[in-house]
Amino acid sequence: MSSGKNATITLNPGDCALISGHGHLVLEEGSVEILGAMFDSGSALRIRPGKRFPVYSSDGHVSINTTGTFATEVARDDPIPDSWRKLPDSFLTETAPKVVVLGATDSGKSALVTYLANLSLNFSNKLGVVDGDPGQGDIGPPTCVSGAIMKQKLIDLREAPASVSRFVGVTSPSACPTDCVNAISYVARQLLEAGVDYLFINTDGWIENGGIEHKLLLLKAIGADLAILLSSSDQAEALQRLTSSKVVHAQIPKYVLARNSSIRYRMRVSNLLRHLRGARRLALNPDLMSGQEKCKPGTLIALMNKGDLKSLGVVDITDVTGKVWAYCGTGSFDEVISSAVSVPEVLERLRARELHNPTR
Repeated sequence: MSSGKNATITLNPGDCALISGHGHLVLEEGSVEILGAMFDSGSALRIRPGKRFPVYSSDGHVSINTTGTFATEVARDDPIPDSWRKLPDSFLTETAPKVVVLGATDSGKSALVTYLANLSLNFSNKLGVVDGDPGQGDIGPPTCVSGAIMKQKLIDLREAPASVSRFVGVTSPSACPTDCVNAISYVARQLLEAGVDYLFINTDGWIENGGIEHKLLLLKAIGADLAILLSSSDQAEALQRLTSSKVVHAQIPKYVLARNSSIRYRMRVSNLLRHLRGARRLALNPDLMSGQEKCKPGTLIALMNKGDLKSLGVVDITDVTGKVWAYCGTGSFDEVISSAVSVPEVLERLRARELHNPTR
C-alpha cells in the first residue's frame, strides 16, 4: 500500500492498481481497463473520494501520473470477477432488457452497473441507468431517484448527467418503501420511452429486515427481465424461488471500499453541495409550501414545477413574520415540498459561501 501526492504509478502486464482518494490521473504510457472501459495513453481521469477504482493492465507496461491525494495498492490479479464477465450473455441479445442490480451496502453494485453499462456501449450508443438509492446516489442528488442516458463509457456514474429525477424526500427507502418503488418505476419508464436499448437499475443496500420484500415489489413493479444479486449462489437461488424475474448471482469484488456512516454522510453532503452550486437565498411564498415537516433551519426542500423536480433547497430561517428564507437552486417553481431530512452542515456551508460571495 502506498499513498501520497503527485506520484507516478507503474504497472506491468497483469497488474492491477486499486486507487482511492481524490484528484486526477493521467495515463502517460500504455492502456488500461477500468470497469469495462478501455483508456489509452493521454487519457485524463478524475477520482472522487469514497470509492476505489481498479486500474488493470492486461498486456503492457503502464505509467500513470497522479495529482491529488491517493492511496494505491498494486496486486497481480484481474479485478473483474469471472461471474461478472459472463453476465452480458444473459441480456445482450434481448430487446430493451430491464436489468436490476441488488446487494447489500458496499457490495459493489455501482461498480457492477458501471461495468455492465460500459460493455453494453460496445453494442449500443444509447442506454439508460436508474440510480435508485436516495441516500447514496451517484447520478442525482440525495433524497431523489434519478436516471441518465449514457452514450459514452465512464468510470464513475456521477459523470452521467441526470435527465430525470423524482423527489422522494428520504435518504433511506425503509422510511417510505412504496414511494421509492414508484419513483424508480417512473424514472425507468421515462428512460424506456426515450428509446434506450438497455436499462440498468442500481438499488440501495437495504436487504435485511424487510429489504428483500421491498426488492421483490420493485422487481414486479418494473417487470425486471434480470435481477443480479451480489451474494452467494445459494442466496440467488432462494431469491429466484420468490420472483418470476430471472435471478443470477455475481461475486462481490475484492476491491470494494467499505465506508462507515461518517464517510457516507460526508459523501452525501458533498453531493448536495454539488447540486446546490449557484444556489441563491430567496424568500419563499408560503402559499407554495407543502409537506408534513416544519421548515426548521437545515430542512431539505424540493422545488417543483408542474410536478417535476427543478432543484433542491435548504431552509435558512423562518423570520418573525412567518416568511421562510432558503438557499435554492436555479429554475422556476410553483410548489415547495419540505422533507424529513435535515442537513445542518450543508446550511452552514451555504451561509459561508454567501458570506464570501455576497453579490451572488
